[in-house]
Amino acid sequence: MISDKVVGFGNWVTRLRKVKAKAENILILFPHCLQWSKCQCNIISNLSNCKKCGRCKIKDLIEIGEKYGVQVSLASGGRQAIKRVKDGTVKAVIAVACEKELCMGMMAVMPKPVLGVVNLRPNGPCVDTDVDMKKLEEGLKEILDK
Repeated sequence: MISDKVVGFGNWVTRLRKVKAKAENILILFPHCLQWSKCQCNIISNLSNCKKCGRCKIKDLIEIGEKYGVQVSLASGGRQAIKRVKDGTVKAVIAVACEKELCMGMMAVMPKPVLGVVNLRPNGPCVDTDVDMKKLEEGLKEILDK
């Protein structure tokens, strides 16, 4: 699939550039489909509405943001994601999404450095997706300027 190759190439270029950014200038961006589909919490308007029950990775993403002092944001759509990434405070991005969305997003925000982490889809696309938190944290450590 071409999207896989574009994401892989984008990650390679970001790594080749040896991108480093201060914690407050790094954004972890993820899609709404990571939230447990039966959850009643409205985290689209505010991530602090998450009850941190552990049924999805939202709690883990919030906690990693707090641990490293990076920005964490949910994007309910592609346009919103691009707008958030283009914010002047964002110098580097760890983006979680499916290959298609990562591909389109990475191309839309060039030359801003983005490390893409492809989400896991044990229940099919767009419902109760998952993310490899170890892979995400490794990517974050790569670009974090200590």
